[in-house]
Amino acid sequence: MPALACTGAPLLDICLPVNFRRRTVNVQPMGNVLIVDDNADFQLVTGDLARLLRCEVTAATSLREARRIASTERFDLMMIDLQLPDGNGLDLLDEIDVAEHGQIAIVTGHPSVETAARAVRSPVVEYLLKPVDAQVITALLEGAYLRAKLRASTHAPELGAMIGNSPQMQDLFGHIRRVAPLDVSVLVRGESGTGKELVARAIHDLSGRKGRFVAVNCGAIASELIGSQLFGHERGSFTGALQSHAGFFEQAEGGTLFLDEISEMPLQLQVYLLRVLESRSLTRVGGSREIPVDVRVIAATNCDPQASVNAGSLRSDLYYRLLEFPLSVPSLSERRDDIPLLAQHFLDRLNERYQTK
Repeated sequence: MPALACTGAPLLDICLPVNFRRRTVNVQPMGNVLIVDDNADFQLVTGDLARLLRCEVTAATSLREARRIASTERFDLMMIDLQLPDGNGLDLLDEIDVAEHGQIAIVTGHPSVETAARAVRSPVVEYLLKPVDAQVITALLEGAYLRAKLRASTHAPELGAMIGNSPQMQDLFGHIRRVAPLDVSVLVRGESGTGKELVARAIHDLSGRKGRFVAVNCGAIASELIGSQLFGHERGSFTGALQSHAGFFEQAEGGTLFLDEISEMPLQLQVYLLRVLESRSLTRVGGSREIPVDVRVIAATNCDPQASVNAGSLRSDLYYRLLEFPLSVPSLSERRDDIPLLAQHFLDRLNERYQTK
């Protein structure tokens, strides 16, 4: 972690690396950032850092000014101070369409349980305390730049290995681009064969995560083995465990774990999965050591998850934990306009494979 130093300005609420120097970089800014704060020093330093990270900055010093700007422009990142001269920054969230913007960060030097709970109701809102570490600010700005790059290809007929120009697929592509940079769980619902794993892989590829994409079908592994396969086991923990084994969670470290047919997972393991998601750590079968894990989980089901909860095959607490960002994959019957596009794609692939025309 780089050494940090706070500037001498009495109201400056951001700590920067000690080797930070303000300079002009001749690159075209891409990320669109709105900073709502009446602290001029915070705006100045955060704005300089944003421009270094290829972001364009718009500043507002009051709630009224922020309302006017946010109503006419879309932002990849909004940083909003909680206490503004003419009101509470959280009020802005109630007056804009949060889904039209990217990440939103509420910044405050006066935290409370009430404002924190109100802020984090949405998965795209973060609650940050002043002074804000430079690494946190940098991560937010890098995410804004990434969202801007993804937005540039919004109307492409392909995303990852998926193809579709229909309104249903373009809407799905937009949601994938939106959720990819966010550190939230995703629940994908769709009929068998609609491409739920392709959705998960596209999210991983666009997320910027450096680790592996690991796909697991929860219904294809024997119930007595799935625990050790997911969470790993220590040597001698059961008959046949001749050596320690890193499970799928550890194999996906720094990356994404895709759990297909999540409702097929045994209920006792759903309890442990929920614990891993909440604590971001696991204990191997037969072990006692807590192992921290940095893994994004994307789950999928081909049935109505609420019906699975009602039937008792999916725990309600796990369901709501995975429901941070739900996605629905349309069936081909719902997007018939894409059939000619898909047919041409497969024909082109066959011609390429067999060198035909």
